[in-house]
Amino acid sequence: MSQLINELSSVMQTEIKAIDVTAQNTANVNSIGYKAQLADLQVTSGSNFSDLISGVELTKSTDLKSGSAKITSNLTDLALLTQGWFAVNKDGVIHLTRNGQFSINERGVLVTQAGDPVITSSGYATGLDANSLEISVKGQIFSQGKMVDQFIIYQTNTKKLFSAGDGLYTSQGQLKEVENFKILQGALETSNVDVSAEMLRVIEKTRHIETLQRAMSTYDEMLKTGINQIGK
Repeated sequence: MSQLINELSSVMQTEIKAIDVTAQNTANVNSIGYKAQLADLQVTSGSNFSDLISGVELTKSTDLKSGSAKITSNLTDLALLTQGWFAVNKDGVIHLTRNGQFSINERGVLVTQAGDPVITSSGYATGLDANSLEISVKGQIFSQGKMVDQFIIYQTNTKKLFSAGDGLYTSQGQLKEVENFKILQGALETSNVDVSAEMLRVIEKTRHIETLQRAMSTYDEMLKTGINQIGK
C-alpha cells in the first residue's frame, strides 16, 4: 500500500511539472517567435497496476505550428512564413530561432537583439545599409540595390531540439538546409501559444492531481485501518 502511495505521489509531481510547462508557455504568449512547449505523460506497459504507475515520465516536445505574421514595417524585422529556423552564432555555437527581430550593428552585420550575428551563405552579411536593406521572399539580401548575400534556413529533428532561452534553441540532431522557404520583410512572427488551450490543460491537470490526492488519502486510510485491525 505505502509503495502505491509513493507511486501516486510521483505521478502527481510529474503532473505539477507539466503545469509548470504550461505556465512557461503562458508567460511567453507575447514573445516574438516563441514556440509552445508540449508536455505529455508517457507510461510503460507493465504486468500490473503498480508497474504501470512506476513507468510514468514527462516528455517534452516543441510545437512547430506557425504563429501569425505581425506587420511592423521595420526593414530589419523578418518573419518566416514556412517551416524552418533562422541560424545565429552565439558564443561560437549555432543556435536556431524563429525570432526575426534583428538589427544592423556598427559593422553593418545583421544581428539579434543580443548582438549575435545571423548566419548567411557567406557566413555573415557585412556592410549592410539599414536604410536600403531589402530581403526577398526567397531570402536574398540586397543592400544599396545590390545582392550581397543569401539567408540559410535550417530544419532539424524536433525531438532533439532544446530551448536555450531568449527564443533560441540548440539541436543535437543534424541540421538540414530548407530549399523552399519564404521570408516576409517588415514583419514578425507572433507566439504560437493558444492561451485557451493552455488554460484548459491546466484545468485538466489540476483535476487529475486532485483525483490522485483523493486516491492517496483513501489508500492511506485503508492502510491505517489494516494496521489497527492487525493490532486487535
